[in-house]
Formats: sequence, C-alpha cells, structure tokens
Amino acid sequence: MQRFKNVLVVCDDPDSDEALMQRAALIARNNEASLCLVSTLSAEEGELSRRISGLSGGSPQDGENELLTFRRDQLQAAAESLRQQGIQVTTEVLQGIPFIEIIKQVYRGHHDLLLKTASGRVDGYHRLFASVDLHLMRKCPCPVWIMQPGKRFHYDRILAAIDPDPDDPERHAISRLIMDLSTSLKRIDEGELHVLHAWRMAGEEDMRASAFTKIPKSTIDKLSEEEHKKSKDKLDRLLASYDDRVNSSEVHLIKGEASEVVSAFAHEQDVDVIVMGTIGRSGVQGFFIGNTAETVLGEVACSVLAVKPPGFVSPVQP
Repeated sequence: MQRFKNVLVVCDDPDSDEALMQRAALIARNNEASLCLVSTLSAEEGELSRRISGLSGGSPQDGENELLTFRRDQLQAAAESLRQQGIQVTTEVLQGIPFIEIIKQVYRGHHDLLLKTASGRVDGYHRLFASVDLHLMRKCPCPVWIMQPGKRFHYDRILAAIDPDPDDPERHAISRLIMDLSTSLKRIDEGELHVLHAWRMAGEEDMRASAFTKIPKSTIDKLSEEEHKKSKDKLDRLLASYDDRVNSSEVHLIKGEASEVVSAFAHEQDVDVIVMGTIGRSGVQGFFIGNTAETVLGEVACSVLAVKPPGFVSPVQP
C-alpha cells in the first residue's frame, strides 16, 4: 500500500461516506500520501443553468452557482477534518460525464489510486457496482478501489484472486501486484488473507462429455492431473516470495472456471474485499476487461480493488 502517494477520492456525499473518508485517512497516514477530494456533477458547465431557466425568478446561472458552492463547501468541510489529522488535502468539483471527468482528473493530478464508494446496491436485481463504477474499473489508468457502502472501513477477510504464470510476464506481473497489495492490506487491517488461483484443463469437459470421443477416461484423468501440477507449480513459484506473509492454510488452488470459483469463494467465505486484476493487453486501446473480471463484478457484493496490467492504455485521454 505504500506505493500510493497521491490518492483521488470521489466523495459525492462526504457526510454519509464515513467509511470512505476513514479509509482515505488511513491510506494517507500509512503512506504519508496526499489526498484530492472530488465531487461530480453529471452536467456540462452551463447545462444546469439552461435546465433551471424559467423555473425560478432568479438568474439561471445563480442556481448552478449555488449548487457548485454547496458541493465545494461540503468538500472543504471534509477536507478540513482531514487536515486536522495532518493530511495534505485539495478539493475539486468536476462537471460532465462523471467517469470521463474523474479519469481526466487522474491524469491531471498524476494520481496513483482512485478511491470511491460503490454507486449501486444489492437489492433484488440491482448490483453493487453501477455503470460509473464499471467504467472506472475498465478504463481508469490507475488502480481503482470501489468500497461497499455502509460498511466499516476495516477488512477482516481479504481475497487475492491471482492467475500466475512465470512464462507470461504480463500475467505474472499483475499477480505480483495483487499479492503486494493484498499482503499490505493484511498487515494494515490485521485481517485474514486468502490467496485463490482457479485452474482448469482446456477442453476437458468436451472430452468427457462427448459420446464419440475415443480418449480413455484414464488418459483424460492423467492430462487433468498434469495440468493441476503445472498450476500448482506456477502458484508455488509466485508465493515463494511471500512465505513470511501468507499462511499455507489460506492458499486455495480450486478447479473450475475462474469467474465461478472467485464469486462462489467470496460468498462462502464472507469476503470483505477482493483484490483482482482486470485483464487487458499492453498498449491496445479499447481492450479493457476480461470475461472473468466482468462476471465476478456482476456477482459479488463486497469491496473490490481492481488493478490493470502493465502498459494498460486507457481510451480516455487527458
């Protein structure tokens, strides 16, 4: 966590985002980091004035200015509380399409972490992560930490969802980053860290289910066991650097589709936060998030810290 020195905190309602503000303060104190608090108005400059026009006797511009002043005053009050703790804080009100303006602010301020409360909710068919959250996790160039609303800011159970492969530098690098962040969270929160790697043998289901295959079951079993050993070797090679920070009893190598395995594990273990990667290709614009991450984000109801692969290029440019 000490890699984060310049944190952008999206707090559209700082009065009710107590857990968000506490987490931001904790990061700032532990890292000697500065914070920038931003609030977003989902309207371009002047658009609110045009909407207000004709609805009141005053100047339309006055209505927009009053709303901007209210948001700025809210942020300043929250910032002052943080400054009293010795934290360096700036504030900014952004106008426009929220996720685009937030990402532009990440570029302008050279921020290395984005912290935000989830905009959705888990209720019937509603999901925790709303459109703006998903856009940020897909497209923001820095790590994005979306917190579950209404929860305390300390985490008892942390899940590191990794996909190590020493022969694939990009995949291995993002797994190392996930481990670095997860072990730091474990230390700061004094929580329980679970490391999860889902493995499967490509085509195994088809080979076993096909009525026409002539491959003996024993051969399929042997191929599957070999794949399991390869996955375990890759996992062991990664975790060798974290022996002093990870308990072997909290390392899980589970067979199955990664999206299903991660979602089920998070539910069964009542995980508070998942640290996971969004799968992409270095230098390729428009290729943001893999099916695994997309499915997991649609299923879980806990906080998520999402990191990008090295060299990720955001489609939103400064």
